[in-house]
Amino acid sequence: MPNPGTLRILREGKVFTPVSHPKLQYVSLGLHLDSEPNIFETDVDYMRFVLNIGVNVPVRTITDSLTGADFQSVIPVFGEYTCIQVLTLEALRLNLWDVIALVKALPLLSDLHTSYYVIGPRPDGVAEHELSAYVIANYAPAGKRFRSWNFTVRSEDVKNSVRCVLLLALVCPNFNYAAVTPIDRDLFMAYMSEMISTEEFRPHESRLRRLLFGGAKNEIRSVDTLLEAKEAGFGSWGW
Repeated sequence: MPNPGTLRILREGKVFTPVSHPKLQYVSLGLHLDSEPNIFETDVDYMRFVLNIGVNVPVRTITDSLTGADFQSVIPVFGEYTCIQVLTLEALRLNLWDVIALVKALPLLSDLHTSYYVIGPRPDGVAEHELSAYVIANYAPAGKRFRSWNFTVRSEDVKNSVRCVLLLALVCPNFNYAAVTPIDRDLFMAYMSEMISTEEFRPHESRLRRLLFGGAKNEIRSVDTLLEAKEAGFGSWGW
């Protein structure tokens, strides 16, 4: 991120406007450190400036120090920049509800990259096994162009991330690919098959088994392919 003086020049000079760089396709912004002088009054003010660098740019990478709670306050700002198609958010711990909100705010979003992901707190009065029915009733359909989510996950959160993938797929009708790193992919697929077969997700089994998954090497295998290999007696679900 440029120093505060440079930011002030960019901000006040309106260097980036909707027509100043019509061929700009990609914007990448570095870390906004809390220890640096801040010329922005609020996180919303800051994020609006960040997104306004190349207003019509479809591909953006934003590395930021906002916490997940703070991110909730800036989600509405994304709705002012609906041209975004590919978005990378680093150094942000987003949960399921953050991602759903982003997908709803960005109708053209097709690919999302996040650095860390958890389900987040359940809505009041909603039991864990009721989450699938809840997201369908309250959020589906959303993000009709959304198709791919690439995220990193801690090893202790693998099972929760599997659940997030399934819930997101129930909300977004064309979501079909999750790239998950760095994890034991065999373990991820085992959890996936197990969860799809539960009473909660079984009504959507045919849809969910068409999801594709990849890892660090971007290798893609579907749940059905792995199940067929296992049933054929090939033993381990190796990649």
